[in-house]
Amino acid sequence: MSYDISVNNLISVEKSRILNDFIAKDKSRKMRKMAMFIIHWAKTNKLLGGVYHDEKLEKKFKFNSYIINHLIIHFTQKAANECLVKPFEKPENRIVDYSFDELFHGYSAFLYHFFEYYLNFDYETLGIYGFNVIEKSKLAEMQGVNTSPLMMIDPLDITHNASFHVIEDGIKLFKNLIKISLEKMKSPTFRIIDLI
Repeated sequence: MSYDISVNNLISVEKSRILNDFIAKDKSRKMRKMAMFIIHWAKTNKLLGGVYHDEKLEKKFKFNSYIINHLIIHFTQKAANECLVKPFEKPENRIVDYSFDELFHGYSAFLYHFFEYYLNFDYETLGIYGFNVIEKSKLAEMQGVNTSPLMMIDPLDITHNASFHVIEDGIKLFKNLIKISLEKMKSPTFRIIDLI
């Protein structure tokens, strides 16, 4: 297991708090395991690198766990059809309570719908801004950021495209891994562990 240590970087502390608060607001207490599994899935399938020598990637796709976590948060908000994250509210009000079980009815259902959503997402023309999906050119103009293959506005710094460095080959690999995972999920003997 690896950890990041940050000194005098309050925005990083707030980013961690938002992620922790989002996980804590899940009434069914399953989102933590799901988020950890997806990060592990991304590392096992060489989308994300790790800190250890054997986890280093030959080609860096520029995905990171922060981006993956915000893909999870965006997808969960879309599934709830509600903006669950309000980063500029008081800390006690910035995440709306939700229930993983009520939204997804299990880990496999979450994964299936998560994969379907991002397989069919229009990366070419659309960007992610919290709950919203907005045309990239409009988003770039509104927030004063550059477009990129994956465009996701950082919820705590709305003038920052958090996924700016993700390369086109990273999107291709992400979509290919999703296709492979969805195929595996069709098997009558499918187990979640089959994805890693």
